[in-house]
Amino acid sequence: MPSTVQLRATNDELVLAGTLHRPDGESRATVLMVPGSGPSDRDNDVYFPAIRAGLLERSIAAASFDKRGVGESTGDWRDTDPAQQASDVATQLSCLRETPGVDPARLGLFGHSQGGWVVLEVAADDPVAFVVTNSGPGVTMARQERFATEAHMSAAGAPTDAVAGALATQDALMALVRGGADFETVRAAAGEDGHGPADAAELDLIRRWLDHDPRPALERLACPLLAIFGEQDLVTPVEESTAVFRAARAGRPGDLDIETLPGANHRLQSGEPPALHPAYAATLGDWVISHVS
Repeated sequence: MPSTVQLRATNDELVLAGTLHRPDGESRATVLMVPGSGPSDRDNDVYFPAIRAGLLERSIAAASFDKRGVGESTGDWRDTDPAQQASDVATQLSCLRETPGVDPARLGLFGHSQGGWVVLEVAADDPVAFVVTNSGPGVTMARQERFATEAHMSAAGAPTDAVAGALATQDALMALVRGGADFETVRAAAGEDGHGPADAAELDLIRRWLDHDPRPALERLACPLLAIFGEQDLVTPVEESTAVFRAARAGRPGDLDIETLPGANHRLQSGEPPALHPAYAATLGDWVISHVS
């Protein structure tokens, strides 16, 4: 039967709490799973358990941690820019490398959505066996958010002029954020129906992430990379992201494999009720095994 090991990683004065899930028998590899945006726990709310089950079925161990200030971890998740999140993940990797039964030579990273940006930053500077981005954007947060606004409104049948107006408002908000405007100014510009930050702390978090570009990390990466996308993703611009991934990795060491699952959404789910795409577990698990064999 699969078993679990409780983990505690320390980064300066922070404690990052997590769990290592082990398969029955020897692990063929270990994957550190990094969640998406927001106050995510070690299960990324309800998203990671199904992915983890597919890994365990293939004798791949899976570890994940609560973000700062979530679950049993200390600190505040809003107090992290890309570099600080990458530092937290690097600390988690160090914890795993010291955990009995984990082979550092077969230890890799998995990042969902915003976590995709983070694992690229870590893997570009820390030798891991492999890295997987799961709906991870190849563009900045600003570009992703603009795409998501247009994609969601268009999918809902909004008139063209309404979409254009929403994008103009969003562009104006992003300009205010870049210009250092305070929370009251940004909130007023968003209007009652706008999607501005909830408070000053969230505004600061957005400002720190807004123009983060994953391309430099992609260009420094030397290990194998799997990028998984959903064909019907309304959050990450899939075609634009895959083009960036290919251009950034061209002629550089380390395999690049890109898989776009037909009919899948941002969480690589399809069907009703939504569940992981039927090809997902094999796409992820078989790729990991092939790159640690």
